[in-house]
Amino acid sequence: MVKHTILVALALSFLSLSSCSKPFEMDSPLFHQESLDTSLPIVYFRVSDFAIGNIATLGTITATKGVVTPFSAPEVYLYLTEPATEDFTLTVKINGSDVASKAYADQLADGMTYVTIPSSAVALEEAHVSFKKGSKKSDKPIKLKSASGYSDFVLAQLPNRRGLITLDLEASDKVRISRDYGQFYLPYLLQTENLQATTENEIQNLSPISGEELQYQFVSVLDTETWSYPPISNLYDNDLSTSLFTDSEEDNQYFYIFPKNGGKVEVKGLYLSAPESIAFDELTVYVSFDGSSWVSQGIIDLVPDTGNGKKNYYLFREPVTAAFFMIQPTTANSKKKFGFSELHLLK
Repeated sequence: MVKHTILVALALSFLSLSSCSKPFEMDSPLFHQESLDTSLPIVYFRVSDFAIGNIATLGTITATKGVVTPFSAPEVYLYLTEPATEDFTLTVKINGSDVASKAYADQLADGMTYVTIPSSAVALEEAHVSFKKGSKKSDKPIKLKSASGYSDFVLAQLPNRRGLITLDLEASDKVRISRDYGQFYLPYLLQTENLQATTENEIQNLSPISGEELQYQFVSVLDTETWSYPPISNLYDNDLSTSLFTDSEEDNQYFYIFPKNGGKVEVKGLYLSAPESIAFDELTVYVSFDGSSWVSQGIIDLVPDTGNGKKNYYLFREPVTAAFFMIQPTTANSKKKFGFSELHLLK
């Protein structure tokens, strides 16, 4: 079976206002009504010298076991429709309003949920952008950096969200601001962890989904009806002395769970147990909403059962309704069997 990878991509080029059917018109972009002096050049954001548009390529911010990846952002320049007649400076600011993010999401209409990345999480290295006389491009780029609240903000976010940074221009008597390109958008995929370790007491209001309702399958097994491994029922018989495992020689070992009758299932948590002989230290849990792309939900630090009846309990911070659940050892080890003595999805 071809190794599954998590592919998350979004092709962003132009807003509808700059589509092929209606190209960006340099001589007549829309601008704020208070800018009535038509002799002034129009200032606007642009993704590059070679492409019109004001949406950066989708970035990714990942949080794993409480550690957030460093923030990175492309350099952004401002442009003028006419060469500057004198040296002057404009002020850029981060728009932390949820209204701006909602307007962006409504305009893009991609079905994703966007959250505003505030100025407490990211900041401008320099809020002032200068133009030199005769230039149509800002002297230096706008650069962003992480702020003191960056990690706290990311760690607080629910998974399957996108973060958005919106750059605005302050009004100036030197230019007219393009209404359609007077803002710049930097979207980010927030790959945050949805799994968190918990205790048996904290999941006591949840109940296991019946094993009869679910299908279980290892990556190396194509037909579970002729499976020669231990019975699937060992996973949900509440008997830690029985287990289910694969001794595949492949490094990439996967374990799938999905509804027997198709469709999707809502899962609020899970608990699992495994003896040392088949227990990997770290397991990554993925879900698929469409059966093709996979989204990480976090890592399980598996504490093995050494004869003391150890079970590992985990909650989804946000319940997951998905078509497939997949569990994979984070570190490959083809010399070790992979499996569980108990594995229950909770509803």
